[in-house]
Amino acid sequence: MKFRSALIQQFNLQVEQQFGAKVFTLGYAGSIAQYLPQTVNDINVPKPLNPVLNPGSAARPLATALPNPGQVGLLQSEGVSIYSALQTSFQPLFTKGLAFDANYTWAKALSDVTGLRSSQTSSSYRLGNGEDAGGQGLGCRL
Repeated sequence: MKFRSALIQQFNLQVEQQFGAKVFTLGYAGSIAQYLPQTVNDINVPKPLNPVLNPGSAARPLATALPNPGQVGLLQSEGVSIYSALQTSFQPLFTKGLAFDANYTWAKALSDVTGLRSSQTSSSYRLGNGEDAGGQGLGCRL
């Protein structure tokens, strides 16, 4: 398995229109990150015991190659993260240098990365590759 460097693409587009002494801005900002580091907690989990179809099959998958280890972690570069935001701004232009600015951003971040800094959430979505992705938190909830 080849570990790849992360690929992050960022993009934005803004349109600004002035109506008399008022300026309105509407914009879109987004990013797509691919090949993010992702941890798999244990790839040496034994399969469930099925006494009818395969009696005695509760051995760990790596037991023949590595008889002593219990838990085996894996770091892979298959994580995907998507961010999209709609940004608006309203600026009335007053006299004598007085300024006022009102802004609003509506955003959504999705990621299937678990382990290193984020945790899987209860809500999930489908990314383009068919994998489940949970909502990505902000701040300390990453």
